[in-house]
Amino acid sequence: MVAVESTRLEHPMFAWAYWILVLIAVVAIYAGMRLQWWWLTILFLIALGLLLYGRYIEPHLVTVKSYALALVDQPKTKLRIVFLSDFHASKFKSAKFFERVATKVNALEPDIVLIGGDLVEEHAQYLPVVKSLAHIKAKCGKYFILGNHDYLDDPQAVRRALKEWGYHEITNAAITLHCGGQALRLVGLDDSWYGVPDLRVIHEAHHTPSLLIVHQPDALLDIQPEEADLILMGHTHGGQIRLPFIGALKPLPQVLPQSFDRGLKKWHDIPVIISQGLGEADTRARLFCPPQIVVVEVGI
Repeated sequence: MVAVESTRLEHPMFAWAYWILVLIAVVAIYAGMRLQWWWLTILFLIALGLLLYGRYIEPHLVTVKSYALALVDQPKTKLRIVFLSDFHASKFKSAKFFERVATKVNALEPDIVLIGGDLVEEHAQYLPVVKSLAHIKAKCGKYFILGNHDYLDDPQAVRRALKEWGYHEITNAAITLHCGGQALRLVGLDDSWYGVPDLRVIHEAHHTPSLLIVHQPDALLDIQPEEADLILMGHTHGGQIRLPFIGALKPLPQVLPQSFDRGLKKWHDIPVIISQGLGEADTRARLFCPPQIVVVEVGI
């Protein structure tokens, strides 16, 4: 698969554009009230409210999205898997936010916790912001792969931190977990942009239910039918800024259809779950797409 170049993570244009929009909205509200154009005043009050909500409120919410899937015809047990992705630790999000994430995850009492990459935004120096990940508990273990942002500064520092916090790396690896009296094959692929995905790991024959973790949706282009029973991924942030009936405002940098942006999809009849992620990149705002913890009850 052809590598795709990442865009710059933060650009001053976004901050300027946001405050220019706020200024326009305030001026329009004042003008509408002076001229008694109440419809214009109401319209721009709504616009201003959405701008402020998207910038200062929604990025700090923590939501839980739950799915239930059977990976075999007659499951004998259920496992609760928590999937976390796209933290984007930086100066823009406090450690308190991720402490709330860890508290919510522990309240879910997961069997397995999986991290799907982009722990940091650009600089590994911000790893202490997500140190609360160390307090997360999982009965059958905690596992991770890296994302494209993790490679931009010091990927080895990201790896060391996660391992110190009790997580096991499964990059280009397949392991078999025995959890709840049943076996589950757990597979991870390296990042498609800056890593070196070893496709042999997904092409290996297997006889146990297989759960694959990748970072970018375009990794699906290398996956053939029956090579996995469930795929978890992040990277898209769900579009981050969405409008009703329109969807994501900014096109996603991927070859796959834009509909592969969030939620439950199908690829070669394989269920694919795309997380909205927990942090933000580019603009520091979310709209109708809050930070998300994904919980999957899998029957095996």
